[in-house]
Amino acid sequence: MRHLAPIIVLLGLTWEAAGDGLCRPCGRAARWVRAEQRRPRYADLRWRLTPGQVFHQTTEAETRQKMKVFGMAVSQRQKQRTVLRWQFKAWDDEGMAVFRCQIVDLHFEIDIGGKRLTSYLPEDKQPSPLADMITALKNDELQVLVDHDGTVVGVKHTMTEFINWRNAQPQFEPLGKSILGGLHEQARLVFSSTPNRIVRTDEPIQQDSTSPLADTPSLSLRFRDRLAWRNNEKNLHHFALEGASDYSGLVKAPGVKLIRPPPPGKRRGTVSFDAVRHRLSSLAITATFSGTIEIDIGGQMTSVAIEQEQTTRVRITDHRPARESTSAIPQSRPKQ
Repeated sequence: MRHLAPIIVLLGLTWEAAGDGLCRPCGRAARWVRAEQRRPRYADLRWRLTPGQVFHQTTEAETRQKMKVFGMAVSQRQKQRTVLRWQFKAWDDEGMAVFRCQIVDLHFEIDIGGKRLTSYLPEDKQPSPLADMITALKNDELQVLVDHDGTVVGVKHTMTEFINWRNAQPQFEPLGKSILGGLHEQARLVFSSTPNRIVRTDEPIQQDSTSPLADTPSLSLRFRDRLAWRNNEKNLHHFALEGASDYSGLVKAPGVKLIRPPPPGKRRGTVSFDAVRHRLSSLAITATFSGTIEIDIGGQMTSVAIEQEQTTRVRITDHRPARESTSAIPQSRPKQ
């Protein structure tokens, strides 16, 4: 019995030392450490940009939409895969990050009411007006300005080859403009998904951003997201995302006025930040909304019921990824 008291004291000291990860009697690291103590207090999400730095962005998106107009049901499904090449040039005098951007690859499939439109550039296909449009977009270069907080300030381009193609194929101009307008959203995904600062891992992060609609620039989609740090694995900070989106602005079109925009949508997904390269690594987000909008067309009120689900995935790599078709876009929602 005389040896029992020292043993109890030793066990008590060892158990108490588990809180700081040390075995006090021997001074060695304890094998057990509470999980919350392995959590880093801060995560550095600041960009690290050097002139000439190049990376590639692969964005895969699938949208499913059902609409009911004048009693008629119309379904639409769209799949798109875009590869962009980004090159950082410099910080300008106003503190904006200046990037050169080029469309490297573009595939899309659109199915509206059973009518399917597909465009991609495999080498074994004959040239077509849509293939010529994609070639023109790929050969032109854009300049993108990004503020220090991740706001995409502007997209500038001359688009000489695209303009020449548009003059020859005016019937496809709306589609080309839609693709060009979507570049603002592509840039927002890269630079606005995480804050350009050091954050605490034990506090939620509010990350808001705005993106103009490609076909209606006067109407914007606002995103209000909350990021919650999950873990750090293989030099990647992983966050869970929950948020909402809504519309702001006006529809500027002859004889058309938006009376009531769609209701706010819900967003869920994951975001990963590369702690070594100091940039976004990947994200997977599913956005849904359902409701009714009201439009005044030439003085006639029209109600449109909409149900939509969109899944977006982004990967950032140093090198250009291998070519894939839109059939490679995953069909399932991102894991929560």
